[in-house]
Amino acid sequence: MAPVGVIERFMVPTRYLAMALAGIVLSGGLPAAVQEQPARRQYSEDTLRPGDIVELTVWREPDFTGEFFVDENGIVVLPRLGPVDVLGRSPAELEVHIRTGYEQYLRNPSIEVTFLRRITVFGAVQEAGLYPVDPTMTISDALALAGGARPDGKLREIQLLRDGEVLTRKLTAGTRIGDLPIRSGDQLFIPDRSWLERNATVFIGGLISAVTSIAVALIFTR
Repeated sequence: MAPVGVIERFMVPTRYLAMALAGIVLSGGLPAAVQEQPARRQYSEDTLRPGDIVELTVWREPDFTGEFFVDENGIVVLPRLGPVDVLGRSPAELEVHIRTGYEQYLRNPSIEVTFLRRITVFGAVQEAGLYPVDPTMTISDALALAGGARPDGKLREIQLLRDGEVLTRKLTAGTRIGDLPIRSGDQLFIPDRSWLERNATVFIGGLISAVTSIAVALIFTR
């Protein structure tokens, strides 16, 4: 049988361990460094992000109707409701939330919520700039906001860009905005046609004329 002193020396660290575990329990769990981190907010292409616009239509209530900007914190300020956290919400979710809030002011409010993305349209367009687009619009509609494409634009090679990288190439005029992975801050680019493409008819006509002249000259010099 081991001496009592030896046993006590091994029991002291055990008592301290028990006290430490008890402290963890009383303090609310594990230290912050090892606690489970909260899940990051998930987004999909049909949810709101900073930079988007909430287009709110309340039937027969012009004071409640308008376009409202989503700030960098994901907050939009709505009439009567004030600041509302809208990050990651779908149109249907936000519509229910707004309707519930307005029921204290309106009887059976008829509400429609549309998300607008702010994109830059540039390149071979009349008025390059930042424009809001909604999911029902087409590429042609987006170009119309910028005054339409210039005659030297390559409409068969329209590109969707994000942070300098091409997301989608060769969009058609009938492509729906809602079918694209568009976010606010993206760019719609229409490249210019090259000099040769713009002057192909003149160039080919001149080339044919030159070849014909050379051929005639060779014939008469024989």
